[in-house]
Amino acid sequence: MLGRPYWVSDQRVPAFTLVAVALLLNGAIQAAGVVFSYVNRDMMTALADRDGTTFFHKMLLAFTRCCSWSSTISWPGRSSPSRGT
Repeated sequence: MLGRPYWVSDQRVPAFTLVAVALLLNGAIQAAGVVFSYVNRDMMTALADRDGTTFFHKMLLAFTRCCSWSSTISWPGRSSPSRGT
């Protein structure tokens, strides 16, 4: 097996940590998709019922969640390595 030496070496703890982090991030993305699906459903129901108050409340909720989650996932300037000039 080609990958076996890596998983049993002294680097196995960081490797398992990175796999766990990748799985957790994937789960968080899936959970965010579920939340947005429910909010979108409520927005479309409010739009079909011509309920402006509920529609704008759900739109504001979706916007604030989108902004808060995107700012916690991607920090400007930290996604690329620093370059010496």
